[in-house]
Amino acid sequence: MKKLEIGKSYKLRLPRFSNIAKVHIDYILDSKVYEESPLVVYRVWIKHRKYWHQDICPMWELEIYNKKD
Repeated sequence: MKKLEIGKSYKLRLPRFSNIAKVHIDYILDSKVYEESPLVVYRVWIKHRKYWHQDICPMWELEIYNKKD
């Protein structure tokens, strides 16, 4: 998986969406709960409704779903 950068958009597979979606990274935050993995605040473009959905998840969760075998 590519290293995610704040302010850039990527096409990623997300745990809450079945298809690959356009994701815009807003923030990458240090986490006290997930000490080895920062939290990623992102927006997902919902095509059929035409709006951005904002969400947060630990970095490891994005890495699991976007692993290249």
